[in-house]
Amino acid sequence: IKDSTGNIWAGTDKGLNRFDNRNGATIIYNYGLQDGLKAVDFNLHSACIDNNNRIWWGTGKNIVIKDLNKPFETSNPYPPKLSYMEINNQFYDFHNFPDSLHKKISFSDVAPFSNYPNNLKLAHDQNHISFHFSAIDWSASDKIKYSYRMAGLDEKWSTPSEETMADYRNLSHGNYQLQVKATGQSQVWTEPFTYNFTILPAWWQTWWFRAMVVLAVLTLVFFIGRFIYFYQLRKQRVAMEKQLAVQYERQRISAEMHDDIGAGLSGIRLLTEMTKSKVKDEQTAEEVNKIYQSVGDISSKMKEVIWSLNTENDNLPNLIAYLQKQARLSLENYPCHLAVELPEKIASVEIDGETRRNIVLIVKEAIHNIIKHSGSDKVNLTINSKRSQLTITIADNGRGIVDTQIDAAGNGMKNMRKRIEKLKGKLSIQNKEGLTLIFEIPIKEMS
Repeated sequence: IKDSTGNIWAGTDKGLNRFDNRNGATIIYNYGLQDGLKAVDFNLHSACIDNNNRIWWGTGKNIVIKDLNKPFETSNPYPPKLSYMEINNQFYDFHNFPDSLHKKISFSDVAPFSNYPNNLKLAHDQNHISFHFSAIDWSASDKIKYSYRMAGLDEKWSTPSEETMADYRNLSHGNYQLQVKATGQSQVWTEPFTYNFTILPAWWQTWWFRAMVVLAVLTLVFFIGRFIYFYQLRKQRVAMEKQLAVQYERQRISAEMHDDIGAGLSGIRLLTEMTKSKVKDEQTAEEVNKIYQSVGDISSKMKEVIWSLNTENDNLPNLIAYLQKQARLSLENYPCHLAVELPEKIASVEIDGETRRNIVLIVKEAIHNIIKHSGSDKVNLTINSKRSQLTITIADNGRGIVDTQIDAAGNGMKNMRKRIEKLKGKLSIQNKEGLTLIFEIPIKEMS
């Protein structure tokens, strides 16, 4: 039934309800035996309003009458308070708190007329807390409902209920604030009650311990880095000492070969040339001449070995100069025109003796093939050097090689391929208007 103010009253078999429409919102009030009703089993179609603005209901036991002329008052509960708390399922009387527990549970004082401490600080393992709270509404204590949250931990308030406890387990270290509010028959929420407390970190969770760990790790990294640095330094020193020893030995062998063996071969060649002029027999003279030529070949090869052993030649400028010189000497008696093109600027690159010797033998083999097989009258030698590569191009205008015979070429070509593979380089062959060989050899610029 609807009264003159627009409220709707509904009787059920469990009590009476009032739908109060205010500002477009509906608030529902419930009434039962605790509110003074003598019966709660309201009958169907048993409600009316008389001329004196009184509402009548029929129940299974009696008639309920409400005078609508009297104002309907609803009360608000007092803000909730914290009654007591349990820590790790243990109840404590904080008014008589034992001194032996102050290391794990400390506080400044106890709230008056309650049993909860102020400025509570808990050890890291005292992190299961049960809060018990209550609010007072003298007129409708059974209508009180509570909602709570832990600020910073809970985003939303808990679902309103009659439960008077909030339980939190396994809280991590930090500062916390419990907020509790209540509502009663008026369905208006009270101001929240707040309770602040702190859970202290364990010693391994403190900033100073973490700083010590970081410092220890940095110290360990420093000493490991220092150890690795000195270890690498020792390895470099040992390698450098070995390299210097090898260079010294190479220099010594080169000098002894030049002074002893070279002088001996020069003497043999001189004696052979003198003997050749004195021998009258043609056969003997021819044999002496062969000896003379053999000694000359041996002397020439020995000069190459001495050059490769000499550590003063372990650089790219000396190598390029030597290649140009050897090319001119090799083609000195061959009827052709030799054109040499060298880079304007030669990088300062260190090249060991073995590498230099292989490069010289590759160029020597290529020129030897030109003399022996090409029949050309023009030879071009081009040398280019970049930061990481040495390119040597040897071209002639001779008869070239039949394309089907490139892979099956003679020992000279096979030797060049083996040496270029040993140098981890690349050989390219262009068989047009003569033969062009391009050798690409990786090098490394000195720092």
